Amino acid sequence: MERTQGKLIRQYIGIGSLAFTAVLYIVSGVAFLVWKSEIPQIVKFVIFGYSMVMGITGILGCFSNFSFSKLLRGAMPIAFGFIFLAFINQFSTLYALFLGIYILIIAIVKTIDYSIKCSNKTPGRIMELLSAIVIYLFALPLLFAPGINIRRAFLITGLFCIFYGLSLLGDFIVEIAPIKQTNRFKKRVRVNLPVFMTMLMPKKAISYVNKLLAVDEDGIIEEDSFKVDTTPGIEIFVHVTEKGFGTIGHADIWFEGSIYCYGNYDFQSSKLFGTIGDGVLFTTNDRDEYIKFCAKETGDSIFAFGLNINESQKEAIRKRLNELFTHIYPWESLYQKMEQGEIKLDEVPTDYASNLYKATHAKMYKFKDTSFKTYFVLTTNCVKLSDYVIRATGIAAANPNGIMSPGAYYDYFNQQYRLKNSIVISKQTYHHNATIEHEKAL
Repeated sequence: MERTQGKLIRQYIGIGSLAFTAVLYIVSGVAFLVWKSEIPQIVKFVIFGYSMVMGITGILGCFSNFSFSKLLRGAMPIAFGFIFLAFINQFSTLYALFLGIYILIIAIVKTIDYSIKCSNKTPGRIMELLSAIVIYLFALPLLFAPGINIRRAFLITGLFCIFYGLSLLGDFIVEIAPIKQTNRFKKRVRVNLPVFMTMLMPKKAISYVNKLLAVDEDGIIEEDSFKVDTTPGIEIFVHVTEKGFGTIGHADIWFEGSIYCYGNYDFQSSKLFGTIGDGVLFTTNDRDEYIKFCAKETGDSIFAFGLNINESQKEAIRKRLNELFTHIYPWESLYQKMEQGEIKLDEVPTDYASNLYKATHAKMYKFKDTSFKTYFVLTTNCVKLSDYVIRATGIAAANPNGIMSPGAYYDYFNQQYRLKNSIVISKQTYHHNATIEHEKAL
């Protein structure tokens, strides 16, 4: 009983936090529209003071368990505060410049997407080009003349904050005035945080889990739970490693006894350090062995979010998967080809796809067409395929037209888990070096 009350407190704090965050974003958005081209001095000094407080708190906190990395993280807000103070009169211009750089990156990503779609002759590539051109028109003035385009930067920021705040406010209103869960997730456009704000969220989450395990020798994550006594109809897996590129994360889904995962698993087709290559879809029925493989092969820890979907939503997912499978053909890893005598190698292959097959006997496929034919780490990636499948139910967890980040996926589903009446009914953590116990197993 005591443990249940603790969970309820966390959920209702989540609701209050959601409302406060929504209002804060809306007020901030209105403020940017009112300020037009200059942030008041008092607001600038509040930012400086906040940076100092955060930095000092971080430095003091690291002395209980000292490490250089913690000291460095604590000092960073202080460094930012002094840099901010030194350029306080140029802040608005610098902000317009950095916003221009960020928008330019999005435009370049769109251009790469257009190039990939042209090579694959994918439908809709003209719209991708027009989208890129429009984004360039927003980015270039901010980049080359930030001083005279501050008002434009503030307008973009203000509108984004307002729409994002309204999106959060909508979730809050639904939460305090519950309706049927099946109607809660009708298709709607979601406003996501910029990718640089969400890309490392899985890394922060696993750092939090590490702290829990450090003080709990049993390896039990108290926060993990099922909110209702119902088996989830589908699960979203968000992977993360503690070091390297894996800190950005990875996503796949578990549905009706199978894992569905998409990525750049053919190392022979990889280009640009693995950011582009042939898209590979694999499926495996061995959930436990897959989780163990992820922990052993890449040091993955996995956050599994369970969704409560009805039969019509399940049928929509089945149809979406069946449709997806009409665009694929079987593909074999080097180990499979060697095993079947198709090729001879001096050594046993140890690439990811080969090791995956050895551990789980996963079935692998490549795409004949569609945008999934070519993998691109920033857009046509694991999140896009997972979202493509889930979106068949009406759940809009990510923006399919922007940079697709596993961090944004984690942020969305973790936020929904904290709400009492959301479709996300469970959260489980599979840590790479601990056996995690759960209240209920699938």
